[in-house]
Amino acid sequence: MSISHRIVSWVNSFITAAVLSFLIAAGVGKFWPTAKLPTFLFLFVCLVAGGIQLLREERRTDEALDSIADTAARDLPEEFRSIIPNLTTAQQVLDTVGAYSRVTGRGDVVAFEYDLPNGYAVLVLLHWPFQPDSKVRGIRMYFKEKQEPPLGL
Repeated sequence: MSISHRIVSWVNSFITAAVLSFLIAAGVGKFWPTAKLPTFLFLFVCLVAGGIQLLREERRTDEALDSIADTAARDLPEEFRSIIPNLTTAQQVLDTVGAYSRVTGRGDVVAFEYDLPNGYAVLVLLHWPFQPDSKVRGIRMYFKEKQEPPLGL
């Protein structure tokens, strides 16, 4: 995740926490006026802390993905060698390689998984927001019968 994406995520979390806290505190304040400020502060702190935790988890996932090296192009089947991380889009992968066997993923990690006849599988990892114009994040190949997919996807 780029620095600008992280900054936007933090700012969005902060604003969302402030707005939700204000709306709920305003509702509480109609029935119990003295509880408006404490309610706002409590909710704001809780929501910001939750947002920070989610953003940290996202960063840990990014770091874990970056620590796993991409499979070298020479080791990939011919149809996958033209895929270049951060340049090729998801739609270009579908146009070049064809339909995937399944979409796998968890949380903010999504991949097209292609089953190969020799028992291997190729994972084409995508950048968020997982749309046809999303860029390829990386490409991994693993032996399905003896290995787990990277990061347990």
